[in-house]
Amino acid sequence: MPEKTLAMEEVKGHVLDDLLKPEVRDFCAQHGILEYVPVAVDLIQKCFTSTQNISLHLEKDPESGEAWAVVCFTTHGEVDKVLEDHRHYTKKWVASAPWPERSKIRLEFNLM
Repeated sequence: MPEKTLAMEEVKGHVLDDLLKPEVRDFCAQHGILEYVPVAVDLIQKCFTSTQNISLHLEKDPESGEAWAVVCFTTHGEVDKVLEDHRHYTKKWVASAPWPERSKIRLEFNLM
């Protein structure tokens, strides 16, 4: 089954019910991070100049067994600008979500 993705315009309206697969929602609820997913999505919208799609999936480290939710999206722009956007996002994310909750939501972007 392909990953569910939404255009960023849809995410602006917090249509996260369609974006969160049941296993991702269960993981987030179990780890007390469900409330921080929309925070991460909003920060992506605010901090990155260009975004196209967003998806969420789970990843697990095969060696340690540690797992986390990944918010993934595509962005466009010059490398320096995207890195600046990423630094801005990271600064806001650290201020918006407590540790260790924020360690369970990670960011992944594809630069086109």
